[in-house]
Amino acid sequence: MAFKLKTGPITAEATITVHHPADGEITFTGKFQILKQSQYQTLVQGKKDDFQIIREVMIGWSGVTDEDGRDKPFTSDALSELCAYSFVRTGIMRAYTDLHVGLSAPKN
Repeated sequence: MAFKLKTGPITAEATITVHHPADGEITFTGKFQILKQSQYQTLVQGKKDDFQIIREVMIGWSGVTDEDGRDKPFTSDALSELCAYSFVRTGIMRAYTDLHVGLSAPKN
């Protein structure tokens, strides 16, 4: 198979693993915009924390529910709520970084 150089936007899904201190290992699927290296460098320069980066690269999810088990739609407010804990942000950043640098295949 030949390598196709994509010049347009790239999006990919990845399994996000969260190590919850009370509930153990939990997974859900995140959808990300994969930035070119120059775009990523510009993004991370001047950012004070990982949540600012997550807001720019995460564009959707599946497998996230509210406390009653109903699907939680992806919104800016829901993302803020989800990322209130560092252990969640760590899982998201690990999944994105693996996609960004080519360490993991996208979720099919």
